[in-house]
Amino acid sequence: MSSVELRAFQWASVKAVCEGLNSGSGVFGLADEVGLGKTLICAETAYQIIAKNPRKAVNIVYYIAPSIELLDQNLRSIASYLEKRCGNSYNIRSSVTRVSRIPLELAKINEKQDSKKLHKKTIFIIGLSPGTSFNVSGSGHKSERAYLAALFGFDKKNETKNRIAR
Repeated sequence: MSSVELRAFQWASVKAVCEGLNSGSGVFGLADEVGLGKTLICAETAYQIIAKNPRKAVNIVYYIAPSIELLDQNLRSIASYLEKRCGNSYNIRSSVTRVSRIPLELAKINEKQDSKKLHKKTIFIIGLSPGTSFNVSGSGHKSERAYLAALFGFDKKNETKNRIAR
């Protein structure tokens, strides 16, 4: 994926997502037809956001895919793309996990870093799919689906935030 140059419509999507994220909501979704480069757009968007805030030591990217198999493939592609775009200045780590395990996964990934790499900034790519946390029709925990809805700004009403916090 990283050897592919973005097309004009993909750059337009990167720009739209970055502008949407900068608008203050902090949440933006991208949906498009199969094969139009959503993973490439995600990787470049992540790079643009990270590059605009070079002093930030830890960046977390959440990536959602429709299946665990696709998720694994796309996380490898995103990590490879970011490694090439960021050079040696970042440690790039990824994990497929459940929402409730994200803090544990981040801690585990942090512990595994080489002592030589501790001076580098870190990018964590957290992968989620219906098979991990939020399959509304079956598997997954209701509390995790509620957390995801709050995380991605589904319902910003105070009563919902308080219910989720409880």
